[in-house]
Amino acid sequence: MAKKKSNQRSGKARGFQPARSVTAPKPPEDDESTADTSEATAAADTASKKTDDKATDAKKTDAKKSDAKKADGKKSDAKKDSAAESDSGTKAKDKAKDEKSSAKAKDEKPKKTDAKSASTKPKGGKGPKGRETTGKAGGTNAKRPAGKSNAKKRKVAAPKKPLPWGMISVVTGLVVVVAALIAIPIFTLPEAPPDPDEPIDGVTDYYADGAPWVEESAHVDGRVEYALAPPAGGNHNVAWSTCNGVVYDQPIPNEHAVHSLEHGAIWFTYSPDLPQTEIDKLAGKVNGIDYTLMSPYAGQDSPIILTAWGYQLKIDSADDERITAFTSKYRLTASREPGATCSGGTPITGDTPMMGAPGMEG
Repeated sequence: MAKKKSNQRSGKARGFQPARSVTAPKPPEDDESTADTSEATAAADTASKKTDDKATDAKKTDAKKSDAKKADGKKSDAKKDSAAESDSGTKAKDKAKDEKSSAKAKDEKPKKTDAKSASTKPKGGKGPKGRETTGKAGGTNAKRPAGKSNAKKRKVAAPKKPLPWGMISVVTGLVVVVAALIAIPIFTLPEAPPDPDEPIDGVTDYYADGAPWVEESAHVDGRVEYALAPPAGGNHNVAWSTCNGVVYDQPIPNEHAVHSLEHGAIWFTYSPDLPQTEIDKLAGKVNGIDYTLMSPYAGQDSPIILTAWGYQLKIDSADDERITAFTSKYRLTASREPGATCSGGTPITGDTPMMGAPGMEG
């Protein structure tokens, strides 16, 4: 007893713990109890496996949901991008339509509008009865991006200034006058003269024929007997018939007319029975043309005869183009006294020449 107490004390002093109690082993169960235990263990394992399978399926389901959320997020981003592009396109269309409307307003005449209502009435928003209206792009206010007003103020086209019709009329009139002043000289220019070296069909050249009287040009009194009717040269009266485009309605003395030929004039003579229309046409080619004169001549053998000193042309009509050619070629150039005048002559008519003409030597 004394020894045990000593050992106990010694154990406490060394820090030993009291010994654990030992459970006595159960006696072995019979086979039936063992089978039940095995079944219970298998059932527990099956339940545990099902639980694990359910947990695995739940994880897969969560993963699928997560993937679906990511796909939805991508679709949402794509929709946002598409909406942004659509909104940008809508703005561009609005801007283009506004510019087109503004250009159209400039071309059209200004219309009377209520400036106040035009400047305050929005293009979109609520209408008078609460109806939702759309803007130019065709969308509603709800479809506009947040923070941006859908109602754009209508641009009122400034009224066009009236055209200065008075000034336009004055300028137009001046242009017409200037154009007329330029055009008149152009359209009234005489036709280009024919080539003087080109022969004219039907002209008789008495120089070439060797007629002696073409070289005779003395001043004489009284009547002169001429070889031609009308004469184309020879001795003549001291006075010349005025030949600065004068149309005589009566015959004139041969002696005065030949003196006019000497100065370089063309003498137009016509048969008294020529139709008046032909006489008028012929007069239009003489009247006012210097170094020309015209008179009727009884007994000539052609309806119309044109005579220069030493040359003669017989024609049937006042429309004959050779009239212009003959006048252009022989007027002045056939003169026997170059530079002599056709003004200041005698206007005498009839068949009797003047007797003497003081101061008319030439």
